[in-house]
Parts: sequence; C-alpha cells; structure tokens
Amino acid sequence: MANKILKAAIILMLTVVTTQVCAQDIIVVNPELKKTVPYEFNSEWHYLSSDLYLFNGTKFQTTLNGIYAALPKKKRAEAPTPENILITASIDGTTLGKLSYPIFNFTVKTTDGSTMKTYTADSYEAIRLMDNLPLTSMGNNKIDCNINIDIITKATPNKIFDFVATQLKSISDFSAPLTAAKTLVGELGSLITSKTNNKEYKFNSTIRLYEEDGFSKRVASVSVYSFIPSQQGSAGINPEPLYKYIDETDNPKLDRDKIASLVKCSQYPFMVIVNYKSKYASDPVIGDQTTSETVEARLAKVKNAYENSLLSAEIYTQELKLIDYLNEFVTLKSSINNYTLNTKNRITDDFKPMFKQIFENYMKLRATMQSRIKEYGGNPVFQNEFLPTYQTIITNAEGYLDGDNNLKNIKNTARAISDYYSSPKNRTPEDNEKTLSILHSITFPDNAGNNGAIGELNSLIISIENEQYTKVFAGKIDQLKAMRPGAEASAFCEKLKSEVNSTYCRQCSEKASSVINDYMQRQEDENNRLAAKRLDAATTNARDQVFAILQKEKIIRRHFDNDYRDGMPEDVEYIKEDFDRLQQNRKKLQSALNNEYSGLNTTQLNIVTEEIEYQTQDLAKILERICKRMPELCDE
Repeated sequence: MANKILKAAIILMLTVVTTQVCAQDIIVVNPELKKTVPYEFNSEWHYLSSDLYLFNGTKFQTTLNGIYAALPKKKRAEAPTPENILITASIDGTTLGKLSYPIFNFTVKTTDGSTMKTYTADSYEAIRLMDNLPLTSMGNNKIDCNINIDIITKATPNKIFDFVATQLKSISDFSAPLTAAKTLVGELGSLITSKTNNKEYKFNSTIRLYEEDGFSKRVASVSVYSFIPSQQGSAGINPEPLYKYIDETDNPKLDRDKIASLVKCSQYPFMVIVNYKSKYASDPVIGDQTTSETVEARLAKVKNAYENSLLSAEIYTQELKLIDYLNEFVTLKSSINNYTLNTKNRITDDFKPMFKQIFENYMKLRATMQSRIKEYGGNPVFQNEFLPTYQTIITNAEGYLDGDNNLKNIKNTARAISDYYSSPKNRTPEDNEKTLSILHSITFPDNAGNNGAIGELNSLIISIENEQYTKVFAGKIDQLKAMRPGAEASAFCEKLKSEVNSTYCRQCSEKASSVINDYMQRQEDENNRLAAKRLDAATTNARDQVFAILQKEKIIRRHFDNDYRDGMPEDVEYIKEDFDRLQQNRKKLQSALNNEYSGLNTTQLNIVTEEIEYQTQDLAKILERICKRMPELCDE
C-alpha cells in the first residue's frame, strides 16, 4: 500500500514538473558569454548606453516546435498552447533603479493543430534601449544586464498585464515625472496594444535623460544570451573570436555585421547586448562665436541640466568655472575690438589706456587658467573634458593678439612673465636682457597705478633689474668711481657707456649714467686744469719771446735808421716789410697776452693756447728769416 502511495506521488510530481516545463520553462535564457573591454574607465565614465541585437529570430519557431514535438502525444495535448513570446530586459546600476523594459513580444499561433508558427523576423536592427543614462556608484564599477523570456500561454494570459502593472508601480515611485519614465510608459502601452491586437511588439524608443550630443562613448562590455530548450544547457557558441577582437582592438566598434562575423550560432535565437560607457564632454567652444549671448545660453542650458539631475555636481561645478572663464574671454575680445576700431578710425591717438585694459584682461585670462590647473590638476574630469577647452580659448586669445605689433607685445609680455616664473633660477645676463626687452615693450599711462597685472609686471621688472644691476653693472660702476681721470679711465668709461646704451635695464642705465656723468665731469675738470696749465706755459713762453723780439726790434730799427739814411735799396725794402710784419704780429700777441682767460672751458682754453703758441712760433720764424737774410741787421 505504501509503495502504491509513493508511486502515485512520484507520478503526480512528474506531472507537475512536466506541466511547468511545458508552460514556462520550455525556452530559457542562457548567458553564453560576457566580455569586459580591457579599458580603465575612471569615475567620469558614469553614463550608460545599451544596444540590443536579436539574431535568428525565426529559430524561435523551430525551437518551440522541436520542444513540443519531443513531448509524448498525450502530454503535448495537455500542455498549454503558447500565444506569445515576451522578452524583457533589466539593467541594474542606473539612476532609474530596478525597472524592466519590454524588448519583444512575438505572437505564436498553432496552424494545423500541432505545428506552431512564430511571427518573427530573422534579424532586427539594433535596439538602443538606453542612451547616456547616469549610472549609480555601483553601476560605475559593474553593469548587470538580465534578459528574461516568458512563454505566454492560454493558461497565463495575464502575464503581460502583470508585467506592465509592476513597471507602472515602480514608475509611480519616482519623485519626479522624468522624461525617461514617460518614455517607458509609452512603450508599456504599446506592449498591451500588441497583445490585444495579436501584433508583434518591438521596443521602439530610447530611454534617455539628456538630449544633447555632449558625450564621449566607447564599448564597455558585451554579453551574449541564447534562447534554448531548458534541457539543452548551452548553445555552444565559441567565444574566442569575440574575445580576440575585443582584447586586440584599442577601441572596438560593434555593429550588427561585426557581431555576426564574431558570434556564430545557427541553431538557436540569441541576443547580444553591447553596453557603452560614456563621459560628459563639454560643449565645444569656437572663439569667433563666443559672445556674451552664447555664454548666457550655455549657462542657462547647464543650470537646466543640473536641476534635472542630468549633470553631476562635479561636472556642474566645472561648467560654472568654465563659463566664468568664457566671460573673461568675452571681456578680452571686447577690449581688443575697441582698440582695433580706434586704430582703424583714428578716434584717438593715445592708445596707452587701451593697452593697459587689454593687458590686464589677458593676464587675468591666463591667471584663471593656471589657477584652474593648480586647483583641479589631479581631477580627470577637468583634465580630459575641460582643460582642452581652456587651452582652446587661450589659443584663440593669442590669435586675436597677433593683430598688430602692439598687441603682439602685450601677448609676449604676458608670456615672458609666465616663462620667467616657470624657468630655472640661474638666469644669465643675456636672459635678463631678453626678458627686459619684452617687459619694457608696452607703454602704459603714467597713472596706470601699481595694482593687479600692472603691479605684477612692475614688480618683476624691479626684481630682474636688481639682479641685472648686481650681476653686470654694480662692480663696473664702483670701479669707475674709484678711477682717476686719465686715458685708461676714459676708455673704461666709454666701454661702460656703450653697455648702458645697449641695455634694457632702466635702473642700470640710470645709476650707471649718473656715475658716468660724474666721471666725465671729473675728467672735464682735470682737462680744464691741464689746459689752463698749458695756457699758462704758453703765455710765459710768449712773454719771453715778445721781450726778446722787442730787444731785437731796437737793434734792427737802429740799423735801418743809421745805415740807410740816404734811402734803402730794394732788397733792404723787402726785408723792411718782414720787419713791419714782425712788429705788427708782436703787438697782436701782446694784446692777446693781456686778455683775461679765467672761466673758459677746456676747449676754449685749448683754442687760446694754440693761437698764442702759433703766434709765438710765427714771430720766431719772421725774426729768424730777417736775421738769416741780413745778419748784419741783427748784430749789435
């Protein structure tokens, strides 16, 4: 009796299991393979996109018929008749939570009492299930996608409605009526319609929160699921071609054709899910198109995206920082345009205030970028998505500053300041001269002040000039101070003067010029003293000469008076002319010797000295000529 009861229980249990298999588990989803791309996704890659591909759709019919054909005739007759094949997907790790999405609903009909026909195509275009959906912190590390298949029979006609009800309840728990949730509601409605009309359903929307294209995207993982009989175990898909392609390709591209070439399975339907991770890509910036209006529009767009939870707090902060930077760029552009307009129309001839404004605006732009780099240098979001935009703006700004030489000087001055602080400290005098030549290339208004960028410029100039003075000029200046006027000192002074004339160090020039002028005054005083001494010697010599000539004149005059009382022969008359000239020049020299020469400068003293020396020598020559031609006139 006990054996009969046990036997009956076993038969009942097998009947229940068989019924469950026929009704629900005749086709199961088998995860054939999953491959993660060997790429290091950091935290900025926190948006998910998923593409679903169904292959061998017509094999559902073959698989169903094969399963039912394998059942005993009696069991086949007792098994509930399939009416629909419902395929759904759920992805954990997104900000939408644990929602399931209807992917396909195929109609199944029995054509001749025993053969089933599934109304499916062999393949379908990619279904973009979700596009750039934000991931949770869990999803950043792991993306779990689950595919489910339900065979809807006459015995379970409400399964589709139960599925829809469950999803609607989940959607009702959302704190805000997100567009993505509304999209899913529409798809659930389409699913119900397909059921009531016995039509095929395919997911036709895309769950997205962000309508813009501001994302960089790359494949993160690939999963392959087969739809096989529950007793089959596996579809036997060879994973190696897919694995090899993903491992050996830097940024794999997967579409239907590529997948079909890598994943081979001809016996059963299978689905491939390609998950992409995306990171926010800041909207590109074009310098010529960046205006106060476009910056305002960007700000409004970013605020709206953040308020709708489309941007993380980190990206929102970076966007606001970038917008501040763009406003600075617009201010710089405006000041450059103002200068350009003035140069074309000659509205003013004084451009110095404009140079100051442009310089300050450009320095602020550069300083802001450096501040951002210092603050966010280790932040990958800033480094990868925002820093390139900062660099683009700086490049655009430099392009505007290539408009003419004055603008180039402003650009080069700002660069020189930056280069100075970033270069090694052991700068040569030649390096300093080159830098000073740039720093002194702009003329600012006298009342430019000493604050902000102007103050920074002036402070650097003072620092470099102090260094240059110490290295190059201080020792030479002290040496010249200690030198006594003379040929060596004068040569040294001239060399120093040449260096002063070629230096861009204004402090050096001023200090050296003062000492050079002092030396030149000392040299002038010495030269004046020597000139006065020479004049004194020339005067003394001239007086001696005049005295000697006066004595000779008496002798010669006595000879003329005594020796030629009856008249002078022609040759004596000729000599008499020289004698008259001697007396005339002697009187002229005497007159010069009686003048006062104090207060004359060196040049004037030298001229007087040379004149006295010349006249003295001339008198001596005349007297010598007279005495040589008629020696008797000069004898006592």
